[in-house]
Parts: sequence; C-alpha cells; structure tokens
Amino acid sequence: MSKSANLESPCKTDEPTEYECPYCDYSYSHELIVRAHIALNEDNNHSCRNGFMPEDEIKVASGDGLIVDTIRGKGTQGHVNLTISDLPNGLSVIEKHIVKTVVKSTHVDTYQELVDRINSSLRCEGLEPRSYTHIVNKIKRLFSVNSTEGISFEDLTDAQKRVLSEYAKNQSLTPTELAEKANVKSSYPTQVIEKYSHLIDDISERKEHEEKSQDNKLDSKNKLIKSAEKSQLLEDLNLTNTKKAIIECFAQNPNYKNKQVVDIVGCSVSYPSAVKNSHSDVIAARRKELGLEDNEKYKFENNDISETSNSSISWSELDEKERQIIALLVNRDDLSYAQIANEVTYDVSEIYVKYVVNKYGDINEEHIPPLSPLNEMRYSKSNSTESLTVEELNTLKVFIQNSKSIAESEESVIGKNTVPTGKIIMANKLENKINNIIQ
Repeated sequence: MSKSANLESPCKTDEPTEYECPYCDYSYSHELIVRAHIALNEDNNHSCRNGFMPEDEIKVASGDGLIVDTIRGKGTQGHVNLTISDLPNGLSVIEKHIVKTVVKSTHVDTYQELVDRINSSLRCEGLEPRSYTHIVNKIKRLFSVNSTEGISFEDLTDAQKRVLSEYAKNQSLTPTELAEKANVKSSYPTQVIEKYSHLIDDISERKEHEEKSQDNKLDSKNKLIKSAEKSQLLEDLNLTNTKKAIIECFAQNPNYKNKQVVDIVGCSVSYPSAVKNSHSDVIAARRKELGLEDNEKYKFENNDISETSNSSISWSELDEKERQIIALLVNRDDLSYAQIANEVTYDVSEIYVKYVVNKYGDINEEHIPPLSPLNEMRYSKSNSTESLTVEELNTLKVFIQNSKSIAESEESVIGKNTVPTGKIIMANKLENKINNIIQ
C-alpha cells in the first residue's frame, strides 16, 4: 500500500518506526529528515531529486525491520509545518533547530544561507549563534550528506575547476575576487568551495604529478639527445634537439607508437610521425650504427649502448641497399654520394650513403661482384641503350616488365619495403628510360 506523506502531521506510532531512503541505506526515525537527506545529497543516486516529489517514495519499516508501507511526497516542502516538539528526543536543542530549519530550506543554494537561517532561529529562541563550521558539520552528520564522495577534480565542470584552481593558488581571496579571476558570477565561488574545497589537496597532488611528469620527460629527452650526440651519422645533420631525440627514440625502439614517443620526448602528437617519414633512412642507419638488427625488438632502458665495429664484415652480411651503394662505390668511382643516392633502387639520402661508405667502404673488393648487365646499362655514362635498335629495346622492355611482375608477386607474399620492392622500383625506372629513348 502506498500513500502520500502527511507533512503537517508526521507519522508517529507507539512502536519504533524507521523511515528508509529509497536510494541508499540511510534511515531515520522521522520521515522529513529522510526527505531532507535526499534533497541535500548530490551523488549519482540522489542527484536531481528534492526528496519531496511523489516519485520519492519513503519506505516505512517496522521495529523488526520489515517494510510495512511506502509514503509518497507531496511535491514541495514549502508547506511543511515542523516544530521542535515533532522531532526525536535524542536530538539536542541546537540540533533540533538545525533539523527544523534545514527541512524547510533544502532549496537554498549554499550552506552559508542555511547557516544564516539556523543562527536566526537560534537568536529568536535566545540561544547563541554557532559557527559556520559547527553548523555545517552537524548538517552533514545528521542528514548523512556525502554529496561529493567519490567525486574527483576531473569530474567537475570547467567553471568549478577554474574556481578551485584559483582558490588553491590563494585561499585568502574573497568570493568577489575569486569570481573575477575565474570569470564566474560573484555568488558562485562560495557554492563551489563549500562543496568541493576538500579537492584542493587533489589539485596540489595533480600539479605535483604534472611537474614530476614534465621533469621525467625532460630527463628522458636529454638522455636521448646525449645518446644521439655520440653518433657520427647524426653529427653531420643539422637537426634540432627534439628531432634528434625522436630519431634516437625510434632507432632504439622501432616498434614504438607515435604516442609513446610523444610521452618520452614531450612534443606535439603529429611530430614523431613526420620525423619518422622524412628520416626513415637515417633511423635505419642509426639502428645499424647502434648494432641493432632491423627485426630485433630493443627495449629502451638506458642510452649507454656500445657501438659495434663492422670493419671485418663480409659482403654476404650486407643488406641489398648497402650492397648497391658499395657496388656503385667500387665500380663507379666517378659518382658522388648524391649521385649514388639517386642511382640506387631504394629511397635513400646522401647522408645515408655517406654513412654506409664510412662504415663498410673498407670491405674486401675481391668479394664485391661487378655490376649486372642491367645495372651496367643503367649506370653507364655512355647510355649504351641509345645504340640499341627499337626492336632490341622493346625486347628488353618486355624482359623488364616480366621481371617486375615476378617481383610484384614476391612482394605480395613477403610484404613491402623488401628486396622485391627494390626490384620493382628499378624496373620502373628502366622502363621509363627505355620509353624515353624509343620516343
């Protein structure tokens, strides 16, 4: 059975009766105190409820804990006629004045208004007014107010964050001064501070954490820069410290995502990707310089990595890109580093060519094979293709196209940026060259 609350004559029986909040486990021996409890709390269970609406059905429990009834609210507490004598005997005189005033005033915006009304009630009875802290603590205890329990600084609105941040900087500011600094109405800071002042410690911890995080980022970035400065390869490049740190980070951690690099270096979200795309050959060369294989997962822990000497490396240990560079260096000593970078079938920079030459240029020339006929044709200064007939050129073109098809099939199996990719690039260049001659 359900009935509307009779606010003017609170339910009283000879048997002990408890009134229970329908939204939590709070209960009290007076219905209106439970309704005020609902109105004062602002957590997820009680938010947007004033406790006096018809849908706020208070449970009535008998002395043995059984629910015997529910009482619906009448819609407002405006006509509540609650006197001191209606309240339980277990409350002190001061507490009864607090409860009576709060039950009739749950619609006010701030605790300060409640405190003013309660002290006015006390003065009317010839009682000494109480302090703000004393009264607010009594309200929170009597009505079990935990409106901000579980709420963090991140849960607040932007306006509330601004108020608390300014208050954390200088707690001596008046509400008017706080309102001006936080760009809010003059009455707003008081409400925020009353409800969320306990989060000031969170702000301090948050600031300390952010400062520590920035220090860690700076420390990690400096370590990367220090490691990069040991590199002969990077020494010749005109790079900013941030770019050096990103290249070094990717060289040591090839599987890192952009966000991981951002967290370490402390740069914009898009910057690592741009640096990686424009300096991929430098990153690869730096990995070689560090003695890291391309398929090796290197976990970054520190930057004290010893460089390995490659003075005794054999031809078979070089990758295809390095072989092309060294072969051109030995067989075509008239080419500059820039020309070699332009002639190889991979997208490399002059800096990378210089690195490979410095690193592997002293390899035993007896083990370096001569350029293949196709490469001889491509790299010869005399452009020997011009002496071929059109029929011979077309035959060569068909051979190149078939070779490219085979390489494309291989690439589809083992992936891009592999040896077949280089063959495809070279085939395209040769085919274009033949087309230009035929035309």
